[in-house]
Amino acid sequence: MVIAQVISGALAMAFTITLLFGVGDVTLALESPTKFPIMQVFLTATGSKGATTAMVSKRYMTPVRAIILVYLVASLLGLVHIGSDAAFNALTSLSLVGHYASYLLPITLVALRRFGKREIPWGPWTLGSWGLPINLFAMLYSLILIIFMVFPPFQPVTVENMNYASLMFGSVMLLSIALWFVYGSKAYNGPVREVIEELHIK
Repeated sequence: MVIAQVISGALAMAFTITLLFGVGDVTLALESPTKFPIMQVFLTATGSKGATTAMVSKRYMTPVRAIILVYLVASLLGLVHIGSDAAFNALTSLSLVGHYASYLLPITLVALRRFGKREIPWGPWTLGSWGLPINLFAMLYSLILIIFMVFPPFQPVTVENMNYASLMFGSVMLLSIALWFVYGSKAYNGPVREVIEELHIK
């Protein structure tokens, strides 16, 4: 619960800062004919009435479809817990495992290239000599979290309380690897290869 509050607070702070940077004329926002200052802020930022009101109901002056979609998705995810604790635990664990794995893979590849002392096409900003230690720490941190996220939540482990996130994640990874060798390696070039070829990097 504490972690959820910290994350929510950080996201709210980020949204508030973004909103303050894009608010423009405060008086115009407060005296907006739409009666909704936030809509005036979006209109000022985008300069497009279509982009601002595309999903807003003209009858209720609220994004009805977006609200209904969020409600349905949240309700369906909540129903998973009612039907099966194991499925709910697997769903939440899998989301975190996938999240950290998506970071772990590119960080590992960059670290391997650093160890090989091969040329890396850096962007406009780099960590310099701190890059490799931070990469290694991030790899270790992600691995520890991934390992603990697939642990069963209860002891002794049974079919009912098993954490199936490892099975689901492993199945997807095996399928992805198989698809890469069958199709992806032949059809996908990717931005990295394009950059390497353009800059003649070895």
